[in-house]
Amino acid sequence: MKSIISFFSILYIIVITSCHNDYVPKKREFEQIDLPVKSYHTYNKEIPYSFEIPDYAIAQEDHSNGAEPYWVNIRYPEMNATLHLSYKTISPKNTLQGLVHDTRMLSWKHESVASNIEEYEIQGADSNTTGLRYEVSGKAATAFQFFLTDNKKHFLRGALYFDSHTEPDSVAPVFNFLHEDAMKLIGSLRWRE
Repeated sequence: MKSIISFFSILYIIVITSCHNDYVPKKREFEQIDLPVKSYHTYNKEIPYSFEIPDYAIAQEDHSNGAEPYWVNIRYPEMNATLHLSYKTISPKNTLQGLVHDTRMLSWKHESVASNIEEYEIQGADSNTTGLRYEVSGKAATAFQFFLTDNKKHFLRGALYFDSHTEPDSVAPVFNFLHEDAMKLIGSLRWRE
């Protein structure tokens, strides 16, 4: 009998001490992101092209393993994102058709995780600079890629990546903000002869 009383006493103590009403459910919302005011300047270094970038971005030549001359990374430290630009000179080794094909393949390789991929024609600062941009919906590593070319000498490819794993709906405001900056870069791109 003593063991039954002890058992119920312990059970009573556990039930009484474990029942707290201190639980407060978390709100289902995203952290507010304060986006900077848009203002731009021309990135005009010793490379075969120039463009406008926002004042809150940092443009640096790419010195990573495998990087080629005139590759530039535009970092957005406050938004944890980078726009990677890779430049190629059109030549018998790097034909325009081959460069366009490679860009398409890189964009469409996200097809297995993308819910949609759309292509749009784009134009640089002059009418001789044209290309395509790829808008990728879903859980792809990059939601925005593009290429621009003068069809004779210059070819530039760009891809926007967030520097950590993200969910599309949680970064949508930042992506839309950076998308505007990328479109500004595209519209202001000029080649140096």
